[in-house]
Amino acid sequence: SACISGSTKKMIPILSSSVFRSRNFLITTAYTAWSRRIAASTQGVRKPQHEINYNVYPHIPLREIESISGWVPPLDSPPPLPFRINRSKSNNIPVYSEIRKGRTLHLTIIRKIEGDLRALSDGLRRLLGENTQIQINEVSGHVIVKGRHTKPITKWLLHLGF
Repeated sequence: SACISGSTKKMIPILSSSVFRSRNFLITTAYTAWSRRIAASTQGVRKPQHEINYNVYPHIPLREIESISGWVPPLDSPPPLPFRINRSKSNNIPVYSEIRKGRTLHLTIIRKIEGDLRALSDGLRRLLGENTQIQINEVSGHVIVKGRHTKPITKWLLHLGF
């Protein structure tokens, strides 16, 4: 316990335990009330999401995805595209998100790609917008997209039949 000693020999405690507990209680109560007000004021408010046109390749019909879990088996024959995306060992689409540089850089990585990586990046640009930054790693066969795009890319690849 920290104490202040004055000119007298008597020791005076700076912060008694009961005062500290009551101060901590007041701070916790105030924060809880504040967070409940914020939660109540934002309840029912959703962020606007732009509509994504998944029909990037008009000559390939998009298949319907009706699954509660989101998992859909791949088609028996892959679509006639210059690239192919193989499934992971757990039979999922290999699209992953990564956070780098002190949680300030969000990336979406597509793995297990065979064929023309540039054709895939062109399709991703049409899907996500022309301003999307896409990097191709030809040695590892990965395509890296800057931003959080895991869900729309996965949904697009499922629609294509991968």
